[in-house]
Amino acid sequence: MKALGKVMGSMLLLSAVLVAAAVAACLLWGAPLGHAVITINGDTLDLAQWQGSGALAGIGGLAIGAVVLLVVVPFAVILPLLFVGVLLALLLAVLGAALAGVAALVFSPLFLLVGLVWLIWRLARRSEKRVDTMAP
Repeated sequence: MKALGKVMGSMLLLSAVLVAAAVAACLLWGAPLGHAVITINGDTLDLAQWQGSGALAGIGGLAIGAVVLLVVVPFAVILPLLFVGVLLALLLAVLGAALAGVAALVFSPLFLLVGLVWLIWRLARRSEKRVDTMAP
């Protein structure tokens, strides 16, 4: 989680530096796309008409959009996925515990039988050793 915070912080800092550089470029040299014309539904927008506050407002809007994309969208995607992942892990843990309990109940007679055979085998093996060691 620390790495995610560092990455998001560095991306936010990088976007702030880029926006500051774009604002400085607009103030020094004018609009960078002064020759561009955008046509939407028959309405034309000439970017050469943008001067001063209009260009700064556009760049400010881009800065706000960058902050939203870098901060809000990752949290809106990561937190629900994290919540679902935790719930799924808990559900699988409860299901595994329930299956283990059912298996213990179902196979308990088999466990008793295996334990009884092992005990008899162990006692028989121990008695064989005693007979061997007691011989003259």
